[in-house]
Amino acid sequence: MFIVATEKSPEKNELAEMIVAEYMEAFANKRWKIISNKLSISLEEIQKVHDVIQQLEPRPGSSFSHDVPEYIAADVSVIEVDGELVVSVNDDLIPKIQFQAQYKSLLKDKEINSYIKEKYHELQWLIKSVNHRQLTLYRVAKAIVKKQRDFFYKGSEALKPLSLKDIAEELEVHESTVSRITSNKYMETPQGIFELKHFFTHSLYTSSSTAGSTTASHIKNVMKQVIDQENKLKPLSDQKIVHILAEEHSIELSRRVIAKYRDELNIPSSSKRKRFAEGVG
Repeated sequence: MFIVATEKSPEKNELAEMIVAEYMEAFANKRWKIISNKLSISLEEIQKVHDVIQQLEPRPGSSFSHDVPEYIAADVSVIEVDGELVVSVNDDLIPKIQFQAQYKSLLKDKEINSYIKEKYHELQWLIKSVNHRQLTLYRVAKAIVKKQRDFFYKGSEALKPLSLKDIAEELEVHESTVSRITSNKYMETPQGIFELKHFFTHSLYTSSSTAGSTTASHIKNVMKQVIDQENKLKPLSDQKIVHILAEEHSIELSRRVIAKYRDELNIPSSSKRKRFAEGVG
């Protein structure tokens, strides 16, 4: 038994319940003409049901959950100071390692002196390794900031093509070192918190008229803006988006790539974006 209602409209919506109970697959895939013919109702009425369902909470039990939310602690921070971008590593995320004073006195005990010395040297090696790791993280973060300076002022649309190899060559380290140090690490920036991998983008060539290159991130931002501005009663097909990007933004891509990026943005196809009435949605 389905009960479809909202806080603003707590009464049951019998049409919505019937559609969800009997025509869910066709409804979800926007094959609304089938439902329209079966129930002798207009597409506009189905659109209203869609708008009502869109306002519902898909996980009603979540309001009763007592799970503690997990927060991301940035490993690196970037702030602007006197017009310059300053990079700092958050050392507070690393546990403090030190040789306890009570064990130092045991170094004088000949019976256990060699064992304590061995552990003391291991501790020194560990501290040195942690410090080296933090220094490498700082150097990598600083190199990223240098290469992607525009991002910190304009956002993701200003990202430039950048690879792990570019940073590795800049710092004269192995590419695998850069890969390891940036894995699961986050940077706090004036634009928000981002995973370090976010700053590595592939180069995609634009049309010959611009004689330059751009990034997938930039293209996705442009695509999203184009789709956000479309007429929802007549949404743009992937092929039409290809033409708009080429003619208005000098970005030449195949329809297949457009479909791929659209999927990565979680934007449905034009048939599923289509609305049959003006209003919410």
